[in-house]
Amino acid sequence: MIVNHQAHWYPQSYFDLVSGRPADHYPRAEKRDGGRYLYEMGDSPGSWRYEIASHFIDLDEQIAALDTAGIGMAVMSPNMVAEIAGFDLAEARDIAALLNEELAGAQRRYPDRVAGLAVLPMQDTAAAIEELNRAAELDLRGVLMLSNLAGKPLGDPETWPIYERIDELGLPIFLHPASNSMLFDRGLIPILDSTAGWMWESSAAALSLILSGLLDRCRNLEIVHYHLGGVLPYVVGRVSRYPHHFPVELEHSVEHYLKTRFYVDSMTNTPAAIPLAVHTYGADRILYGDDYPWHTHEEHQEFIQKHFDADLAQAVLHENRVASLRLG
Repeated sequence: MIVNHQAHWYPQSYFDLVSGRPADHYPRAEKRDGGRYLYEMGDSPGSWRYEIASHFIDLDEQIAALDTAGIGMAVMSPNMVAEIAGFDLAEARDIAALLNEELAGAQRRYPDRVAGLAVLPMQDTAAAIEELNRAAELDLRGVLMLSNLAGKPLGDPETWPIYERIDELGLPIFLHPASNSMLFDRGLIPILDSTAGWMWESSAAALSLILSGLLDRCRNLEIVHYHLGGVLPYVVGRVSRYPHHFPVELEHSVEHYLKTRFYVDSMTNTPAAIPLAVHTYGADRILYGDDYPWHTHEEHQEFIQKHFDADLAQAVLHENRVASLRLG
């Protein structure tokens, strides 16, 4: 069975919530013809404005697309609309609860096709743990983490109790770039932020979880780093040269954590990056993920068949799984 480890679904109820807001109240959405929305995340230069098509929202359309592509199950997250770390806490809690209820409902509706990821209000440790416990009761299968917490790094020690509880629950973390990285207000044009910036920042986020010592404290925590590990396979050797500059003494090398605690998905557009990722993580830790609906299932499967060798393609498409991810 093919499992798509990077799929995104944005519930209708969320767009109902943010539609009709005043022009200066973000995030906001405007309904368009054909079940589409214009979704705006802010008014700063470079802030994202997305055209959201119906298949981003319609769960039945997404299941039909899985069927057409021969994909058995999708690990779904509402990444873009889950960017709540900079919101007022009350609003962040309400949105997290809404999204988690919707993902749990999708699981109940399609128990053999959908595995949902929880959203947490990470700006408040107690609130995040409370919502995490509720998400576990809803039977969500993992936790979505975005690459920065309203400008703060993922490995901030204030957040450690959240990760400790995730570890206790035996849930994997899925690390996805935030829509606006910490580079986006440095004068870059938006396309550089969403390409190079996102890959840099998700890699910095992964390193913050390692170099802070968190993974020595949370000994069973597993992390799926989307987009083939960002730039980490390229820079890990440079990082490892300077252990005397790490904030804490680690029990293992950085390479060890990547090979034993991390997975990456197959979503890349650079064929030459594939052998580097295999060397960094191991062939058994590269998962199928195609970033649907931003990319099509068929497009990425064609890429795998063209650029992965036969054994790796077989493993990625049909064999590799996250040990702590419950798929049913």
